[in-house]
Amino acid sequence: MSVDPAFDPARAGWEREPERSNFARHIGPFWRRRGPQGLEFGLLLQPFHANNYGIAHGGVSMSFADHFLGILCVEGWDQACVTLELSHQFIGAGQVGDFLIGRGAVSRRPRSVAFVKGEITAGDRLILSSSGIWKTVKQTPS
Repeated sequence: MSVDPAFDPARAGWEREPERSNFARHIGPFWRRRGPQGLEFGLLLQPFHANNYGIAHGGVSMSFADHFLGILCVEGWDQACVTLELSHQFIGAGQVGDFLIGRGAVSRRPRSVAFVKGEITAGDRLILSSSGIWKTVKQTPS
């Protein structure tokens, strides 16, 4: 399911995610909203997200997952954290025009690490499944 080319996430109830890093500026903008299953994150796939086959580059999906799963950790701790490990399973391909939605949850949080799982969907299609480990750090990101 591709999104209407005139799709505007803001009109659909999404708020623009603050740009937290220089890297995020290159693949965003990212969006967020409080959905029925908790905090959700969005990314509207643009032509510059496509690989040589005309579908979303896998690195875009992986970076999007790293971004929103890390935010879930930061907001849960109210402290900076970094990715220690992150694995992905590609289930489908995002198409230019798709509005990707990322959802996730912290499954365990012993001491200074968090175990997180998440998924990215486009409409009713599962695009990516991810799981990873994040660790708190003392310094805050610049």
